Amino acid sequence: MRVFASASAFVVLALGLGPGAAGARAQAREDRWTTPSRAVRYLARVTRTPDGAPLRVHAAFVDVCDPGVSLRVSSQGERGRTVPGWARRVGASVAINGDYFDRDTMMPLGPARGNGAWWSNRAREHRDALLLARQGEGLRLLDGTLSDRVELWRDVRRRVDRRWTEVLAARERILVEGRSRLSPAIRGIVERHPRTALGIADGGRTLVLLVVDGRWSESAGLNATELSGLLRELGATDGVKLDGGGSSTLFFAATGVVNRPSDGAPRRVANHLGVVVRPDAPTGFASWCTHAGLPSRPWRYADRGQGGSPAAWGSRLARALPRPWASGGLLARLLVPPAFLRAATAAAQ
Repeated sequence: MRVFASASAFVVLALGLGPGAAGARAQAREDRWTTPSRAVRYLARVTRTPDGAPLRVHAAFVDVCDPGVSLRVSSQGERGRTVPGWARRVGASVAINGDYFDRDTMMPLGPARGNGAWWSNRAREHRDALLLARQGEGLRLLDGTLSDRVELWRDVRRRVDRRWTEVLAARERILVEGRSRLSPAIRGIVERHPRTALGIADGGRTLVLLVVDGRWSESAGLNATELSGLLRELGATDGVKLDGGGSSTLFFAATGVVNRPSDGAPRRVANHLGVVVRPDAPTGFASWCTHAGLPSRPWRYADRGQGGSPAAWGSRLARALPRPWASGGLLARLLVPPAFLRAATAAAQ
Protein backbone atom coordinates (compact mmCIF):
# COMPACT_ATOMS: atom_id res chain seq x y z
CA MET A 1 0.00 0.00 0.00
CA ARG A 2 1.44 3.37 -1.03
CA VAL A 3 1.09 6.29 1.34
CA PHE A 4 1.30 10.00 0.46
CA ALA A 5 1.14 12.78 3.04
CA SER A 6 0.30 16.39 2.27
CA ALA A 7 3.68 18.15 2.10
CA SER A 8 2.22 21.63 2.36
CA ALA A 9 0.50 20.99 5.69
CA PHE A 10 3.59 19.28 7.11
CA VAL A 11 6.02 22.01 6.08
CA VAL A 12 3.91 24.87 7.41
CA LEU A 13 3.53 23.16 10.76
CA ALA A 14 7.24 22.35 10.89
CA LEU A 15 8.18 25.97 10.28
CA GLY A 16 6.21 26.89 13.39
CA LEU A 17 4.41 29.83 11.84
CA GLY A 18 2.24 31.68 14.32
CA PRO A 19 -1.18 33.28 13.84
CA GLY A 20 -2.06 34.59 10.41
CA ALA A 21 -3.22 33.31 7.05
CA ALA A 22 -0.51 30.67 6.68
CA GLY A 23 -1.02 29.36 10.20
CA ALA A 24 -4.76 29.16 9.69
CA ARG A 25 -4.41 27.25 6.41
CA ALA A 26 -1.94 24.84 7.94
CA GLN A 27 -4.31 24.17 10.83
CA ALA A 28 -7.24 23.84 8.45
CA ARG A 29 -6.24 20.73 6.48
CA GLU A 30 -4.02 17.69 6.56
CA ASP A 31 -4.42 15.12 3.78
CA ARG A 32 -3.15 11.55 3.72
CA TRP A 33 -3.41 9.45 0.55
CA THR A 34 -3.12 5.68 0.20
CA THR A 35 -3.74 3.11 -2.55
CA PRO A 36 -5.57 0.27 -0.77
CA SER A 37 -6.11 -1.78 -3.94
CA ARG A 38 -5.88 -1.68 -7.68
CA ALA A 39 -8.02 1.09 -9.22
CA VAL A 40 -8.76 2.67 -5.83
CA ARG A 41 -7.25 5.63 -4.00
CA TYR A 42 -8.20 6.72 -0.49
CA LEU A 43 -8.07 10.20 1.00
CA ALA A 44 -8.14 10.67 4.79
CA ARG A 45 -8.47 14.35 5.66
CA VAL A 46 -8.29 16.10 9.02
CA THR A 47 -9.56 19.65 8.65
CA ARG A 48 -11.87 22.30 10.04
CA THR A 49 -15.06 23.85 8.78
CA PRO A 50 -15.02 27.59 7.94
CA ASP A 51 -16.35 28.36 11.42
CA GLY A 52 -13.60 26.33 13.07
CA ALA A 53 -15.37 23.06 13.89
CA PRO A 54 -13.16 19.94 13.60
CA LEU A 55 -13.88 17.59 10.70
CA ARG A 56 -12.68 14.21 9.49
CA VAL A 57 -13.28 13.24 5.86
CA HIS A 58 -12.88 9.86 4.16
CA ALA A 59 -13.12 9.53 0.37
CA ALA A 60 -12.49 6.64 -2.03
CA PHE A 61 -11.74 7.45 -5.67
CA VAL A 62 -12.50 4.50 -7.97
CA ASP A 63 -11.41 4.19 -11.60
CA VAL A 64 -14.52 2.60 -13.10
CA CYS A 65 -12.76 2.16 -16.46
CA ASP A 66 -10.29 -0.34 -15.01
CA PRO A 67 -11.24 -3.72 -16.57
CA GLY A 68 -11.01 -5.35 -13.15
CA VAL A 69 -13.65 -3.10 -11.54
CA SER A 70 -17.34 -3.84 -11.17
CA LEU A 71 -20.02 -2.35 -8.92
CA ARG A 72 -22.31 -4.40 -6.74
CA VAL A 73 -25.49 -3.52 -4.81
CA SER A 74 -26.69 -5.90 -2.13
CA SER A 75 -29.52 -8.27 -2.97
CA GLN A 76 -32.58 -8.72 -0.76
CA GLY A 77 -31.18 -11.94 0.68
CA GLU A 78 -28.11 -9.99 1.84
CA ARG A 79 -30.02 -7.25 3.66
CA GLY A 80 -29.60 -6.28 7.27
CA ARG A 81 -25.82 -6.69 7.43
CA THR A 82 -23.16 -4.24 8.48
CA VAL A 83 -21.11 -2.73 5.68
CA PRO A 84 -17.95 -4.73 6.55
CA GLY A 85 -19.96 -7.93 7.00
CA TRP A 86 -21.63 -7.58 3.62
CA ALA A 87 -18.42 -6.49 1.86
CA ARG A 88 -16.52 -9.53 3.09
CA ARG A 89 -19.41 -11.77 2.04
CA VAL A 90 -19.37 -10.55 -1.59
CA GLY A 91 -15.63 -9.91 -1.87
CA ALA A 92 -15.85 -6.13 -2.24
CA SER A 93 -12.60 -4.15 -2.00
CA VAL A 94 -14.52 -0.99 -1.02
CA ALA A 95 -18.07 -0.58 0.32
CA ILE A 96 -20.40 2.05 1.77
CA ASN A 97 -23.92 2.08 3.19
CA GLY A 98 -26.81 2.69 0.82
CA ASP A 99 -30.40 3.98 0.88
CA TYR A 100 -32.52 5.03 3.87
CA PHE A 101 -34.48 2.07 5.23
CA ASP A 102 -37.15 0.72 7.54
CA ARG A 103 -35.33 -0.55 10.62
CA ASP A 104 -38.09 -3.04 11.45
CA THR A 105 -38.16 -4.80 8.08
CA MET A 106 -34.63 -3.93 6.92
CA MET A 107 -36.06 -2.90 3.56
CA PRO A 108 -34.90 0.24 1.72
CA LEU A 109 -37.43 3.04 1.31
CA GLY A 110 -36.64 3.39 -2.40
CA PRO A 111 -36.39 0.85 -5.24
CA ALA A 112 -33.39 -1.46 -5.24
CA ARG A 113 -31.82 -4.15 -7.38
CA GLY A 114 -28.79 -6.23 -6.47
CA ASN A 115 -26.93 -8.93 -8.35
CA GLY A 116 -29.60 -8.90 -11.05
CA ALA A 117 -32.68 -9.30 -8.81
CA TRP A 118 -35.23 -6.64 -7.80
CA TRP A 119 -36.11 -6.30 -4.14
CA SER A 120 -39.74 -7.10 -3.34
CA ASN A 121 -40.38 -3.82 -1.51
CA ARG A 122 -42.46 -1.01 -2.99
CA ALA A 123 -40.86 2.42 -2.99
CA ARG A 124 -42.32 4.46 -0.13
CA GLU A 125 -40.62 7.83 -0.60
CA HIS A 126 -39.60 10.17 -3.38
CA ARG A 127 -36.16 9.49 -4.83
CA ASP A 128 -34.21 12.21 -6.62
CA ALA A 129 -31.87 9.88 -8.47
CA LEU A 130 -31.01 6.29 -9.35
CA LEU A 131 -27.51 4.89 -9.73
CA LEU A 132 -27.44 2.14 -12.36
CA ALA A 133 -24.53 -0.23 -12.89
CA ARG A 134 -23.64 -3.42 -14.73
CA GLN A 135 -20.48 -5.38 -15.37
CA GLY A 136 -19.03 -4.21 -18.67
CA GLU A 137 -21.43 -1.25 -18.94
CA GLY A 138 -20.12 1.10 -16.27
CA LEU A 139 -22.56 3.28 -14.38
CA ARG A 140 -25.17 6.00 -14.85
CA LEU A 141 -26.81 8.49 -12.53
CA LEU A 142 -30.38 9.22 -13.63
CA ASP A 143 -32.92 11.75 -12.38
CA GLY A 144 -35.64 10.04 -10.39
CA THR A 145 -38.27 12.30 -11.98
CA LEU A 146 -38.02 12.40 -15.77
CA SER A 147 -41.00 14.74 -16.27
CA ASP A 148 -44.19 15.93 -14.60
CA ARG A 149 -45.85 12.71 -15.68
CA VAL A 150 -42.98 10.24 -15.34
CA GLU A 151 -41.56 9.52 -11.90
CA LEU A 152 -38.89 6.99 -12.66
CA TRP A 153 -38.45 5.97 -9.05
CA ARG A 154 -42.09 4.79 -8.91
CA ASP A 155 -41.95 2.85 -12.18
CA VAL A 156 -38.36 1.72 -12.15
CA ARG A 157 -38.93 -1.96 -12.93
CA ARG A 158 -40.69 -1.21 -16.19
CA ARG A 159 -38.59 1.76 -17.30
CA VAL A 160 -35.05 0.64 -16.40
CA ASP A 161 -33.47 -1.74 -18.90
CA ARG A 162 -32.86 -5.22 -17.50
CA ARG A 163 -29.20 -5.06 -18.44
CA TRP A 164 -28.63 -2.77 -15.44
CA THR A 165 -28.20 -5.45 -12.79
CA GLU A 166 -27.45 -3.04 -9.93
CA VAL A 167 -29.79 -0.20 -8.92
CA LEU A 168 -29.33 2.03 -5.88
CA ALA A 169 -31.82 4.82 -5.13
CA ALA A 170 -30.91 8.17 -3.58
CA ARG A 171 -33.50 10.35 -1.88
CA GLU A 172 -31.49 13.56 -2.31
CA ARG A 173 -29.48 14.81 -5.25
CA ILE A 174 -27.13 17.54 -4.04
CA LEU A 175 -24.88 18.24 -7.03
CA VAL A 176 -25.92 18.64 -10.68
CA GLU A 177 -23.44 19.52 -13.45
CA GLY A 178 -21.05 21.10 -10.98
CA ARG A 179 -23.63 23.16 -9.11
CA SER A 180 -25.19 22.57 -5.74
CA ARG A 181 -28.86 21.67 -5.86
CA LEU A 182 -30.55 21.22 -2.53
CA SER A 183 -33.50 18.95 -3.10
CA PRO A 184 -36.85 19.62 -1.43
CA ALA A 185 -36.54 16.04 -0.18
CA ILE A 186 -33.61 16.94 2.08
CA ARG A 187 -34.38 16.95 5.78
CA GLY A 188 -32.14 18.62 8.32
CA ILE A 189 -30.43 20.95 5.84
CA VAL A 190 -28.85 23.12 8.55
CA GLU A 191 -27.85 20.49 11.12
CA ARG A 192 -24.46 18.82 10.96
CA HIS A 193 -24.38 15.04 11.10
CA PRO A 194 -22.28 12.12 9.85
CA ARG A 195 -22.84 11.88 6.10
CA THR A 196 -22.49 9.46 3.20
CA ALA A 197 -22.44 10.70 -0.39
CA LEU A 198 -21.63 9.45 -3.86
CA GLY A 199 -20.22 11.51 -6.72
CA ILE A 200 -19.31 11.19 -10.39
CA ALA A 201 -16.07 12.88 -11.49
CA ASP A 202 -13.77 13.13 -14.51
CA GLY A 203 -16.60 12.93 -17.03
CA GLY A 204 -17.82 9.62 -15.61
CA ARG A 205 -14.39 8.02 -15.30
CA THR A 206 -14.11 8.29 -11.50
CA LEU A 207 -16.61 7.27 -8.81
CA VAL A 208 -16.22 9.13 -5.50
CA LEU A 209 -17.47 7.43 -2.33
CA LEU A 210 -17.52 9.93 0.54
CA VAL A 211 -18.11 9.53 4.27
CA VAL A 212 -17.83 12.35 6.82
CA ASP A 213 -17.56 11.62 10.52
CA GLY A 214 -19.79 13.47 12.98
CA ARG A 215 -21.33 13.56 16.44
CA TRP A 216 -18.00 13.44 18.28
CA SER A 217 -15.42 15.86 19.60
CA GLU A 218 -12.98 15.41 16.72
CA SER A 219 -15.50 15.74 13.90
CA ALA A 220 -18.69 17.82 13.90
CA GLY A 221 -20.12 16.47 10.64
CA LEU A 222 -21.58 18.53 7.79
CA ASN A 223 -24.94 19.89 6.72
CA ALA A 224 -26.35 19.30 3.25
CA THR A 225 -24.96 22.50 1.76
CA GLU A 226 -21.48 21.82 3.13
CA LEU A 227 -21.61 18.22 1.91
CA SER A 228 -22.45 19.37 -1.62
CA GLY A 229 -19.56 21.83 -1.57
CA LEU A 230 -17.12 19.19 -0.35
CA LEU A 231 -18.19 16.73 -3.02
CA ARG A 232 -17.63 19.42 -5.66
CA GLU A 233 -14.24 20.32 -4.15
CA LEU A 234 -13.24 16.65 -4.46
CA GLY A 235 -13.78 16.88 -8.21
CA ALA A 236 -17.34 15.57 -8.61
CA THR A 237 -19.75 17.24 -11.01
CA ASP A 238 -22.80 15.21 -10.02
CA GLY A 239 -23.64 13.67 -6.68
CA VAL A 240 -26.23 12.34 -4.28
CA LYS A 241 -26.63 12.06 -0.52
CA LEU A 242 -27.28 8.60 0.87
CA ASP A 243 -28.36 7.50 4.34
CA GLY A 244 -26.19 9.11 7.02
CA GLY A 245 -25.97 9.40 10.78
CA GLY A 246 -25.13 6.11 12.46
CA SER A 247 -25.38 4.33 9.10
CA SER A 248 -22.42 6.16 7.58
CA THR A 249 -19.63 3.63 7.02
CA LEU A 250 -16.71 3.34 4.59
CA PHE A 251 -14.92 -0.02 4.46
CA PHE A 252 -11.78 -1.21 2.68
CA ALA A 253 -10.90 -4.89 2.51
CA ALA A 254 -7.25 -3.97 3.06
CA THR A 255 -7.75 -1.96 6.25
CA GLY A 256 -11.30 -2.40 7.55
CA VAL A 257 -13.66 0.42 8.53
CA VAL A 258 -11.78 3.72 8.18
CA ASN A 259 -14.31 6.15 9.62
CA ARG A 260 -15.74 6.32 13.14
CA PRO A 261 -19.41 5.19 13.06
CA SER A 262 -21.38 7.41 15.42
CA ASP A 263 -23.18 4.41 16.98
CA GLY A 264 -19.79 3.19 18.23
CA ALA A 265 -19.76 0.27 15.77
CA PRO A 266 -20.98 -0.30 12.18
CA ARG A 267 -24.77 -0.34 12.01
CA ARG A 268 -26.80 -3.04 10.29
CA VAL A 269 -28.31 -1.44 7.19
CA ALA A 270 -30.70 -2.56 4.47
CA ASN A 271 -28.53 -2.25 1.39
CA HIS A 272 -24.99 -1.39 0.42
CA LEU A 273 -22.83 -0.39 -2.53
CA GLY A 274 -19.57 -2.20 -3.14
CA VAL A 275 -16.66 -2.07 -5.55
CA VAL A 276 -15.36 -5.50 -6.53
CA VAL A 277 -11.82 -5.43 -7.91
CA ARG A 278 -10.38 -8.49 -9.66
CA PRO A 279 -6.60 -8.20 -9.28
CA ASP A 280 -5.98 -10.82 -11.99
CA ALA A 281 -8.02 -8.97 -14.65
CA PRO A 282 -6.17 -7.55 -17.67
CA THR A 283 -4.99 -3.98 -17.27
CA GLY A 284 -5.88 -1.17 -19.63
CA PHE A 285 -9.03 0.70 -20.58
CA ALA A 286 -12.41 -1.05 -20.46
CA SER A 287 -14.08 -1.26 -23.87
CA TRP A 288 -17.31 0.36 -22.67
CA CYS A 289 -15.32 3.46 -21.69
CA THR A 290 -13.90 3.70 -25.19
CA HIS A 291 -17.37 3.42 -26.73
CA ALA A 292 -18.72 6.03 -24.31
CA GLY A 293 -15.89 8.41 -25.10
CA LEU A 294 -14.85 8.77 -21.46
CA PRO A 295 -11.64 10.60 -20.56
CA SER A 296 -8.45 8.54 -20.67
CA ARG A 297 -7.32 9.92 -17.32
CA PRO A 298 -8.98 9.16 -13.96
CA TRP A 299 -8.26 10.57 -10.50
CA ARG A 300 -7.57 14.16 -11.51
CA TYR A 301 -8.30 15.40 -8.01
CA ALA A 302 -6.29 12.58 -6.44
CA ASP A 303 -3.31 13.34 -8.67
CA ARG A 304 -3.45 16.99 -7.67
CA GLY A 305 -3.71 16.05 -4.01
CA GLN A 306 -0.74 13.70 -4.17
CA GLY A 307 1.40 16.40 -5.73
CA GLY A 308 3.13 14.85 -8.69
CA SER A 309 5.80 17.47 -9.36
CA PRO A 310 7.89 19.73 -7.12
CA ALA A 311 6.73 22.69 -9.21
CA ALA A 312 3.09 21.96 -8.39
CA TRP A 313 3.85 21.67 -4.69
CA GLY A 314 6.05 24.76 -4.83
CA SER A 315 3.25 26.82 -6.26
CA ARG A 316 0.86 25.62 -3.52
CA LEU A 317 3.42 26.36 -0.81
CA ALA A 318 4.08 29.83 -2.12
CA ARG A 319 0.35 30.62 -2.08
CA ALA A 320 0.00 29.28 1.47
CA LEU A 321 3.00 30.96 3.08
CA PRO A 322 4.06 34.58 3.64
CA ARG A 323 6.36 35.96 0.94
CA PRO A 324 9.39 36.31 3.30
CA TRP A 325 9.43 32.52 3.66
CA ALA A 326 9.94 32.05 -0.08
CA SER A 327 13.20 34.01 0.08
CA GLY A 328 14.76 30.87 1.52
CA GLY A 329 15.73 31.57 5.13
CA LEU A 330 17.97 29.19 7.08
CA LEU A 331 15.11 27.28 8.75
CA ALA A 332 13.37 26.80 5.42
CA ARG A 333 16.60 25.51 3.84
CA LEU A 334 17.00 22.98 6.64
CA LEU A 335 13.43 21.66 6.59
CA VAL A 336 12.29 21.85 2.97
CA PRO A 337 13.66 19.66 0.14
CA PRO A 338 15.68 21.84 -2.27
CA ALA A 339 13.46 21.07 -5.28
CA PHE A 340 10.35 22.24 -3.45
CA LEU A 341 12.15 25.31 -2.10
CA ARG A 342 13.35 26.33 -5.58
CA ALA A 343 9.86 25.87 -7.04
CA ALA A 344 8.22 27.83 -4.24
CA THR A 345 10.75 30.65 -4.56
CA ALA A 346 10.09 30.90 -8.29
CA ALA A 347 6.33 30.80 -7.79
CA ALA A 348 6.44 33.61 -5.24
CA GLN A 349 8.40 35.98 -7.49
